Amino acid sequence: VNISGCKDTIVITEFEDYDTSIYKQPYDPNRPQVFDIKYQVGNDPLQISPDTPGKFITGEEPITVSGIVHSTSQPTRVELRTITAGGLVSEYAAIVMNIEPMDTANTYRVSTEIPRHFIQPPGITFWIQAINEKELIQQSEKQTVGVIRGGGLDIKIELDSMPNQAQGTLYSPIAYIFSNQPLFGSVSLIVNNQTVYTSPEQIFDLQNPAALLEWKIPKSKDYSEISSTQETIKPTIEKPGFFETVVKEITSFFDWLMGNSAQDKNSLKDSVKENGFDINKIVPTISGSVLSYQISARVNVYDRVLATTSTTLNTFPSTISSTISEPLNVDSMKDYLGNDVTNAILLYSSYKGDTNFHYRVISPGGNCLIGQSDQCIVNESTVSLKGNMKSVDIESQIFRIKYSGPENPLERFTITSIDPIVGKWNITLESS
Repeated sequence: VNISGCKDTIVITEFEDYDTSIYKQPYDPNRPQVFDIKYQVGNDPLQISPDTPGKFITGEEPITVSGIVHSTSQPTRVELRTITAGGLVSEYAAIVMNIEPMDTANTYRVSTEIPRHFIQPPGITFWIQAINEKELIQQSEKQTVGVIRGGGLDIKIELDSMPNQAQGTLYSPIAYIFSNQPLFGSVSLIVNNQTVYTSPEQIFDLQNPAALLEWKIPKSKDYSEISSTQETIKPTIEKPGFFETVVKEITSFFDWLMGNSAQDKNSLKDSVKENGFDINKIVPTISGSVLSYQISARVNVYDRVLATTSTTLNTFPSTISSTISEPLNVDSMKDYLGNDVTNAILLYSSYKGDTNFHYRVISPGGNCLIGQSDQCIVNESTVSLKGNMKSVDIESQIFRIKYSGPENPLERFTITSIDPIVGKWNITLESS
């Protein structure tokens, strides 16, 4: 079973009348191999690969299916097995295929015609099973071709999307396809008029109306060009000897480091290469460090293309870094319309250096949360406390403070709150 995302639906059906013993045989080089499956419609000489996306037939003409079988011994029987797409595999119909030796040794061309009455909407699924003189069996992968017959299609598409998400994460909206009859096709994710992902072709019906889409959201510095007339905020790069405070954004507890890792960059390059879009053509609307995109989904079924109306996806950096040489102004991030996108819920800083210097943290209301003075709420390690933290209720807000203590070689602290952390924070290093 292949799972391509963080969730998927697997339907397992027991085939009581289906011989599964053919799948349990060990590998044998003498087993026949089936490949290069093609089909032709009516008298059209064009041979089409079944996995060509966007192809469909009307079912008004029979189709001829061909393939190549390589076997060290003579194939004795080759069958083309077919079902209506979405049907039970155990209810296949078998058609005996013609076997013709080719010029290459141990290679045979097989072909047969699928009668019209086998070709029914929403599609036809077929595969080849070959048996040779040594009674070794092999089946090809299953292939599906869409079938449309007549008109009257009533199609509706909806997109379930998050309005805000962290940059560098996998954006996974879900498209729902509704119709008055089962359909066979795919769904594309459109970002700023660029197709960034197209789902594998599948059957859409009442039981399976959904298609999971995905796009790796770029970080601002993934763009090789951003207009100089647009405002952007470039993060401070961490260097040895600089003391940095990290403001972590909601939904992004896992992302502690600023900027792209090598893995992030490779993942983005793979996504661009696979889906064929140009990141420089997906220039977002920029408001500070918030990048906003116009998102839509498009269903591709037979000769029909239908898209949703656009919705806005606001993306934000999962972390922001700042030196502690100046007061830290913390505020919510806003989109280009001035709407709140996300809030800071965690402050973090660490320091490894002169043991004569220690943290002093002053809240926007002037309260000393961490420091060596008796007036400070926390002045020693919180490791011995319940949950390794101390909860304080000040300025009409509850803060949870974790502190390593001044004696720790790597002095560090975190301040979290379920409410947005805002205001001017003074974080300094003071001598003992």
